[in-house]
Amino acid sequence: MSKRPNFSLKQAFEYSDKNRDGYIGGDDVRSMLADHGFFATEKELTSIMRKFDKDEDGSISFAEFIDEMTSKLNAY
Repeated sequence: MSKRPNFSLKQAFEYSDKNRDGYIGGDDVRSMLADHGFFATEKELTSIMRKFDKDEDGSISFAEFIDEMTSKLNAY
């Protein structure tokens, strides 16, 4: 996504927040991955959620998303 013109992390978060509740939950992650042809196992989904969900409340906030994605974007 970061290679696209006018890419923003806000847009990426909003795209991933499928139910538009302001958080990314497991179902949102599963749906977003499936939209791109990736079908995560429960183990993979749990791993993704653990990586992003720093406060372990079961959902990824915008701040958690930014923290994790910023470190990834800066690596490239």
